[in-house]
Amino acid sequence: MRKIVLRPILLIILFFAILVSLVLDSYGVEQVKARVAHVANGDTFVVHCGNNDDMHVRLYGIDAPELRQSFGEEAKAHLARLLGTQTISLELLDVNRYGQHLALAYLEDGSLLQEKLLEEGSAWVYPQYCMIPVCRYWTKVEIEARDSRLGLWQEAAPRQPWRWREQNVRK
Repeated sequence: MRKIVLRPILLIILFFAILVSLVLDSYGVEQVKARVAHVANGDTFVVHCGNNDDMHVRLYGIDAPELRQSFGEEAKAHLARLLGTQTISLELLDVNRYGQHLALAYLEDGSLLQEKLLEEGSAWVYPQYCMIPVCRYWTKVEIEARDSRLGLWQEAAPRQPWRWREQNVRK
């Protein structure tokens, strides 16, 4: 009798173990701890990895103003202040067409860098490239910053960087 009761339980446990393994493999998430070497703009930076290689990182799911765009320099300075000299944890999700690693970035206190930038009005959720469940929450965070007129939301009509780039890219 006992074997009959245990067998379905073991099969269920095995099924969920395989399912979790497949889900994690499909995301292909790699964890990296690194120190920031250089901030390029409000959503991109370079880190030193343990093997002395530099890695170019683009924050997943958000878009900050371009440097030549209104609030661009402020967004870069804000990112640099948030990162400081701390060691950050990166969840590497993908590599974009420019060779930058798309990542979720966690500060030493465990907070998510993208969320802080959105909370303080330094970036937009990038709807075309923000496809994970947390993006819905980030949209609410962005709206709260806009309603509170924080950061770039102090301007009357701030322009989304992707729209700005469409009109200002040199051809």
